[in-house]
Amino acid sequence: MINNGKLVADGTMDQLQHQFEGTPVIHLEVHGDTADQPDPFTKIQGVEEVKRLQDPEPNVVLYRLIVKTGSDPRSEIFRVCVQNGLTLLGMSRETKSLENIFQQLTSTEAAVAATPAGEVEA
Repeated sequence: MINNGKLVADGTMDQLQHQFEGTPVIHLEVHGDTADQPDPFTKIQGVEEVKRLQDPEPNVVLYRLIVKTGSDPRSEIFRVCVQNGLTLLGMSRETKSLENIFQQLTSTEAAVAATPAGEVEA
């Protein structure tokens, strides 16, 4: 990726996504009578924050879970859904697109931070 004539990132799509992934996020869609109760998800090891996004239909809730870097609580999330009588309609990890990475790199602050030490921009 080039910004103002300078190379700001180089690598495959997978390499760039891994390098600029940021805070890991998992999106959930659950159905059940207790779908609006986030408490079971907050107790899962590796889950740092649970945010309720919206209720697209009755008894269906979308959540955004922020998880610790290096942890993968997806199997535990599934187990907690089963234990609480919830149907897991969807679960996905948030990944940055190349467009998101490009926007991050070409913002003024990010471009300065990405400049190797000792290199001065003209």
